Amino acid sequence: MTMHDNYAVYVDRVVKKYGQKEILSGLSMKVERGVIYGLLGSSGCGKTTLLNSIVGRNKIDGGEVWVLGGKPGQPGSGVPGPRVGYMPQNIALVGEFTVQDAIYYFGRIFLMDDDVIATRYRELHKLLELPPNDRYLKNCSGGQQRRVSLAVALVHNPELVIMDEPTVGMDAVLRERIWNHLVQITREGTSVIVTTHYIEECRQANKIALMRDGILLTEESPTRLLTLFNSETLEQIFLQLSQQQEAAKLTGLPELIEEAGNDRRQQNCGSVSNTSINEIVRQSTEILTKKAVLKTKEALSRTRMKALLDKNWKQFYRNVTGVLFLLTFPILTVVIFMGVVGGDALDTPLGIVNNEAMTITCPNFSKNGTAFLAADRYCHFKNLSCRFLTYLEDPMIKKVNRQIGAALKYKLLNLYSKFQNDLFDDCHYTHGNMPLKFDFLYGRNDEPFILFMIPACLITIMFFMGSMMTSQIIITDRHEGVWDRSIVAGVTSLEITLTHIVLQASVCVIQAVEALLVAYLYYQHEFMGNMLLMFFLIYLSGICGISCGLWISVVSVNHLVANLVITGMFFPMMLLCGFMWPIEGMPSALRFISKCSPVTIPIESFRNVFKKGWTLDNFEVYNGVCVALFWTIFFAALSVITIKRKR
Repeated sequence: MTMHDNYAVYVDRVVKKYGQKEILSGLSMKVERGVIYGLLGSSGCGKTTLLNSIVGRNKIDGGEVWVLGGKPGQPGSGVPGPRVGYMPQNIALVGEFTVQDAIYYFGRIFLMDDDVIATRYRELHKLLELPPNDRYLKNCSGGQQRRVSLAVALVHNPELVIMDEPTVGMDAVLRERIWNHLVQITREGTSVIVTTHYIEECRQANKIALMRDGILLTEESPTRLLTLFNSETLEQIFLQLSQQQEAAKLTGLPELIEEAGNDRRQQNCGSVSNTSINEIVRQSTEILTKKAVLKTKEALSRTRMKALLDKNWKQFYRNVTGVLFLLTFPILTVVIFMGVVGGDALDTPLGIVNNEAMTITCPNFSKNGTAFLAADRYCHFKNLSCRFLTYLEDPMIKKVNRQIGAALKYKLLNLYSKFQNDLFDDCHYTHGNMPLKFDFLYGRNDEPFILFMIPACLITIMFFMGSMMTSQIIITDRHEGVWDRSIVAGVTSLEITLTHIVLQASVCVIQAVEALLVAYLYYQHEFMGNMLLMFFLIYLSGICGISCGLWISVVSVNHLVANLVITGMFFPMMLLCGFMWPIEGMPSALRFISKCSPVTIPIESFRNVFKKGWTLDNFEVYNGVCVALFWTIFFAALSVITIKRKR
């Protein structure tokens, strides 16, 4: 047995920095087994950072941390995992959960049977006066939410309980009851670490540590501190030690206060431990602990995955606004696109300037379906301009932009060609055709331009819907603390990521089907290829977007940054992917950049399927599949690398 095994937590000269700022400055602490250890200090002194280092969520820059005989994060340590019960400073629970859902979710994460969870839930419900079973956490008060959070930390009877500000906002009677319960579980061998800035609250602790500016000023039992400093309150002692620390800083010897603190901690080492009792408890739980550690070591646990999927599903369907948005947005986007893009210019006034001499007779022409004046009895070629005007639908146009002008020019040429043919037919002349005749291998001469744009619309919608949905959900989980708390409970990042992808990929199926049905069945645009292959290409773009959203959630600190990243990607990709104009019309450099986009080649593949009827046997189709798969793997790998670097 090593020295570390005698302690629940052993911290030796730990250093933690965020950038250039040092949060923990060579901090050392020892928490004996079977004690209540109070960690006291003002907000911002480094308490939460220290606790995150103990549970393995922070990578320290120097020193050592041992928890329950092992280093957090190492195989076989059981930390993170079910050996630790962690209550963070924020609530870190899913707002769409009911009170009962929250307890059962973490109980299953801790690999407990439902019968055992039910028993513990009844005990904790009575002890902590929890809200009704079916009340949603988002509808609970702050104090009620903290009680549920505390119940989650205690549900599995862990060896070590770590609570960050557990009694904030609680009734004095309930606070006393909680402290009595903590005293009771320490008698059974559980170790408890409690942080608070209410100093006098920790009088019931076996040992307290006063923390300021990233170091421990002292580490003693409350009664011994009061005796050593001849003081009546712990606040006076904290004030005195803080003044000594400031004086040491002014003299340029800040290490003096740390050395004094170390001396006081060594004097009290072992004074509150009960080695014999703790040894019995450790031996009696050794088999269960090893079993829990073995289960926790699994990269993918079916029980944890099931609990995570249940959490994700409840988060999804209980957020009615989010469900409506995700399911209706693709339909709404396609409908608006079909209604406003690619149609002919209608009801546009047209002004005619005719400098022909005989224009006075133009009003005598009627639309009688021929190229003759209504009163004419013979064929002639006079006043052709007036006669042509009868072929124009009025009104048409007055002032045009480039797009409307091009459409008008095409319309006028077709009408004049028809007028000329009718004139020759009415005169019984044989009319000739243009010397050049084009036969289209794919498509028709008169097909609308919108058919060219539909593939780009569908592919980009699915890509950016996947990106937006994934990034928002994961960032919400991370900001609410659910992600970190689940990992401390033993869940792996891989399990969380996979379960998120499973749900979002399922939603992506519905979105892809909606978009296809609206575009090709409701609007009855013909397609030559296999509908299933078209669906596969759209769906694969959605999966690529989900992978991109995962990467965005990793590099973004909040929702605002994620939205800016997605918006910054959207417009360049839309302009470069051949959405509004063929990529063949781009300069060579831009064309190369365009083809490197995650959506350009899949869009070309989609066009080849729906317009030409090609299958995966053709290179111009399966290269789109390969590009989408490449970017999916690339974004996923980039996310993993970024996560590891951040830790």
